[in-house]
Amino acid sequence: KQWYQRRVRGSPVEVQTDTQNKVTGLLLRKNLISGDMMHPTITPTEETLQLPCNCVITSIGYKVIKLPGVPFCERTHRIPEHGSRVLEYPDGPILPGLYTSGWARRGSDGVIATTITDSANTAYSILEDLREGRCSDVSEEEDMVSELEQRGVKVVTFDQWNRVDKVEKESGKAKGKPREKLLDYDEILKVK
Repeated sequence: KQWYQRRVRGSPVEVQTDTQNKVTGLLLRKNLISGDMMHPTITPTEETLQLPCNCVITSIGYKVIKLPGVPFCERTHRIPEHGSRVLEYPDGPILPGLYTSGWARRGSDGVIATTITDSANTAYSILEDLREGRCSDVSEEEDMVSELEQRGVKVVTFDQWNRVDKVEKESGKAKGKPREKLLDYDEILKVK
């Protein structure tokens, strides 16, 4: 097995697979980069590059998109916050029960570990607000699950997640691996 990162200045066009749907390569469209480093202009070309590989790891986007009804700072491309708690406007009052994490909070920097730590800090802020009674609208788990389901959200509770975790580990063990991930959300919901 090999791991490498290669700068190709390309945009993905196609993930290529074999007849068994296993990754065999990545087709990239080469880009021309001009302008200064702080404000580059990227222009796609007609030239493509075939990159043989057997694994593709995606990172979705680099710019936060404004969500309807959620405060957003156009200058920083972040949600204004303090301690992961969303603010009505930069340096403004906290909007109770609304939190942010990751690039929406920090901007497009850091690595996966940074985001994991950031998410944990957001969770601590939520727990602190629950303990201090600052989230008066929050009810019991069953009420929250019911509310989400009424909105059409497919919910996986912690108990269900534990069952999925067990199934994935058992399936992986049978194949000599630590786990075999369930990739289809509907299959995850069917785990009993």
